[in-house]
Amino acid sequence: MYNFKIRLYDFLLFSLVSIFSILRVILFKERAPSVLVLLPFQKEGNLGDEAMLLSTLTFLKAKENIGKICILTRNYSFIENLKNEGISSFNIQNYAKYTSLSNGISLIKAAAGYSHFYCIGADVLDGFYTEKESLFLIKTTALLARMGLKTSIINFSFNLEPTYACAKALKRLPKSVRFVARDVLSKKRLEGLIDRKVLLGADIALLLEPSKDLSYLQQIDLWIKRQKECGRLVIGVNISFNSFQKIQGINKERIVTAYLMILNSLFSKLDNLSILFIPHDSRTGMNDLILAEGVYGNLPEKIKNYANVMKFPYGAADVKRICSSLDFVFSGRMHLAIACLSQGIPVMVVNYQDKAEGLYKYFDLVSLNVDPKSILAHEKIAEKIIDALSRKKIISEKINKNINNILTLAKNNFSNFPN
Repeated sequence: MYNFKIRLYDFLLFSLVSIFSILRVILFKERAPSVLVLLPFQKEGNLGDEAMLLSTLTFLKAKENIGKICILTRNYSFIENLKNEGISSFNIQNYAKYTSLSNGISLIKAAAGYSHFYCIGADVLDGFYTEKESLFLIKTTALLARMGLKTSIINFSFNLEPTYACAKALKRLPKSVRFVARDVLSKKRLEGLIDRKVLLGADIALLLEPSKDLSYLQQIDLWIKRQKECGRLVIGVNISFNSFQKIQGINKERIVTAYLMILNSLFSKLDNLSILFIPHDSRTGMNDLILAEGVYGNLPEKIKNYANVMKFPYGAADVKRICSSLDFVFSGRMHLAIACLSQGIPVMVVNYQDKAEGLYKYFDLVSLNVDPKSILAHEKIAEKIIDALSRKKIISEKINKNINNILTLAKNNFSNFPN
């Protein structure tokens, strides 16, 4: 009954699109290009989402001919701050629930005054996390494409095993929809699935500007400087439950134990290390901060004396600023790795959902990808980190050699927007 209701809802809504597409043409006559942006819905507190959205808005606002910008949102509080910068929002929470046709009509009416639509696909286009959210993004894109907006799904990864429903929905998208993958592997995977051209880009979060004001993190900044003054190497560590969620029987205790063993092994071989735990996600549930504090709280005193934990509140731009002062980072989250790579900081990343490998191919640094199972099995992770530290100058040079070309690829997400 529920699936029948959704199909009926979609049929009626898409039937109304032709009427509003005519209205859209009338409204748009000789107006400046204007943009709708849709971000995948996650519970608030994911700094990766924040980095992608802020980079998108900053890039578009810099366009001289830009008209209005509107974010299709679901109650992200940090978006409220953007309204002071002339960016509006439209709450699509009710539309996403498929509860009333009037909610869909409200979205169509709101979209009629815009020329471009960008759906930030991120890592949710293939149904890995939640098929319902993936289908919502795809259906919204189809709806606005049929209205006549210049429609793009940008900045996405695509894994090897998309769900059947997502694959079917992607194949049915109008031919006018433009795809921009954020890595070569995702481009090839989607092209093979839908038999259409997919453009190559790079993650838009690479374009994020670091914060100029560290009001929340001044003490952390000072701590890093003091460690370095004592001749110590400061390593950032991020621990994410997402990295391990496909592993059967995974729990907090197994993850905490694994990282404790890695850090103990590191300190047994190098006596000049300092560790900064960098949570990149504060959502409810098993978030990064809970795991960081779980490891920090169980460290032996000789290590804890040279360790610190970043505490919220802070934003994606703040994290990027902090990363610029680090010697090396071991990250469970791709967008923390991106904050480092865009500044030439060597970073090893846990490769889950097949998405980090494509990013690291851009830099010819695939060897810095770590399989999550190898962390739990304690397969010489400390040795790999020590090896990377010994080559950090070479790694930084390799990153800096490639970064300008990769930043150009990141701008390809918006190559259809008039200059």
